[in-house]
Formats: sequence, C-alpha cells, structure tokens
Amino acid sequence: MSFFLRCAASACVFLHCGGLLVAQDGATLYKNVCAACHDSGAERVPTREALKAMSPERVLAAMESGPMIPMASRLSTVERRAIAEFVTGKSLGQATPSPRGMCAEASGAFPDPLMGPQWNGWGVNLANTRFQDSATAGLTVADVPRLKLKWAFGFPGDASASAQPTIAGGRVFVGSQGGRVYSLSAVTGCVYWWFDAETTVRAAVSIGRVEMQAEPQYVAFFGDTHGVVYAVAAATGKLLWKTRADGHPAARITGSPAFYRSRLYVPVSSSEEASATSPDYPCCNFRGSLLALDGATGKQLWKTYTISEEAHPEQPDHRREAQRHVRHHRGQLQPSYDSN
Repeated sequence: MSFFLRCAASACVFLHCGGLLVAQDGATLYKNVCAACHDSGAERVPTREALKAMSPERVLAAMESGPMIPMASRLSTVERRAIAEFVTGKSLGQATPSPRGMCAEASGAFPDPLMGPQWNGWGVNLANTRFQDSATAGLTVADVPRLKLKWAFGFPGDASASAQPTIAGGRVFVGSQGGRVYSLSAVTGCVYWWFDAETTVRAAVSIGRVEMQAEPQYVAFFGDTHGVVYAVAAATGKLLWKTRADGHPAARITGSPAFYRSRLYVPVSSSEEASATSPDYPCCNFRGSLLALDGATGKQLWKTYTISEEAHPEQPDHRREAQRHVRHHRGQLQPSYDSN
C-alpha cells in the first residue's frame, strides 16, 4: 500500500507542477505519470513488457474504470488514450470480431423485441423485480439442470466484462470494458453489429419503442463511464443521438437507463473519490442525480439531485467526511417506476 501511495503522489506532483497536462505524445506522458511505478520492478505492478502484451482497450479501461483511476483521474481523455497506445504499441479500435464471427446478414430479421422471451435492462421490468415466470422465460425450474453451453463469446481486446446482457428480439445486447456495445444472435452468438462508445459500458442496455419523426423505431439505450448517454437503432447499431448527462468531469453512468412512455430515465454516479487521492483536490463537489431525457432526441426534460444542497468549500480536515457523504449519494442502479 505504501508503494501505491508513493506512485499516486508522484503522479500528483507531475500533474500539479504543470497543471493539467496538455495533450502530449504518449512517451512523454508515460515518463511523467507512469514510469515511477511501471519501470520500478515493484511486485504486482505490470512491467513495460507486460503492458506491451495487452490491448490498448484493456489499459485504457484500467485508467478510466479500473485500478488506475487514482493515477489517471487528472488526465484528459486524449492523454489517457495516448498512454494506452504508447505502452501497448497498438492503436485503439484494432481489436474487432473475426469476419467469421459476423452474422451472414448484417442486420437480420428483428421482430418486436418487447414480445416473447426477454430480459430487458437490469431489472427486467419497471419495478426492477429481477424475476421472470416460466412462461416468459421459456423454461422451467426442471429445465435448469439440463441446460448445456450452446456458444461462447470472447470480447476482443478485453480482459474482463461487467455489463449484464440484455436479451430482446432474439438478440443479446451487451457492453464491454473497452467501450464497445455488441448485438449478438441469441441462437448462434454471431455478431450483427457493434458500436464504439467513448469508454467502458458497465450498465445493461435498455430497449424501447420510440416514436421518431419518420416512423416508430426500436432503440437501444446505454451510458458509459464518461457520463455520456447513447441511443442507437437496435436493429443496426446506427447512432441516433448522444448527450452528456452531467458536466462534472468525474460523472459516469453505471446504472442501466429505464425507458417508459417516450422518456428515458438515467441515473448518474461518479468516480470522484479517485480524484480525492490528490492532495490538492477539493473533495467533494459531485452530487448524484436522476434525469429524464426525451427518448427521440436526447433533450433533457428535467433533472433532480440525490443531495438537494449544492456543494460548498469545506476545511481540509473535513475532506474525508465529505468524501463519504458523496459515496452514499450516487445514482448507481436502474430507476424503478411506480405508476401509483
């Protein structure tokens, strides 16, 4: 732990001395921010050779949603991407599914995804009960012991996955650590399409029927750990709109959006506690929130905060107390809807 703190302190010194680093080449950024740890030979710290064997998506995810958040939280998106590409010697976006893994028909038939067996979003229904009866699921308790593996899908370039899959319309929609959202065939596991978000997509995708200007369309909604919300055509993956849910630099979407009656309800959390490892960071000023967006356009209709009082400066001695206060007021779960 002491070595970890020394590394974090070294990174903070470099960032503090030059303010927030301007966009530089990856080699310079690595030397200033990362080398003190990764070139030291310390136990449990990946060496340059180990980093080179990784994908840039994996390294980027470690900085944006994994164990390297404290060291990289003061870097810009461009700077983090430059480091990831430098240490791996590879460009982001190169790890894509094999052509043999693509579905024969790029779009394929896409029946009403809200009919038939499905698990839509995180909680499966507006009340987030996370329960399905046997008729909806298409299997019974007696069927479970007889289930066998039918296919498996490996996320190209990723070392782990944390997003819950969504099943709708005979497809599986799932996000990845590298920021790629996939639409897979539930029958074969082949890839219909993929969409590249800005960064890690941790929450489940939600599918909804939206009344667009031209015609109704089934839309896949999700958010990333940069706090950006996306709407893409569920059949093709075409981007319809995207918007940032919160202006705070540490804001992120870790809860699945909920769609109901043309509106998208989005919970917003943050990774601000990682920024608080810097001795000059005035923790904490983020407030968790819930916002409602127009499902067709992404326009914000309203926003409410989990803490009504706006942040105000605290004395340094109160920093840790403020940090705990923020941690307990983040919107990390899919919203539930009560019609009563």
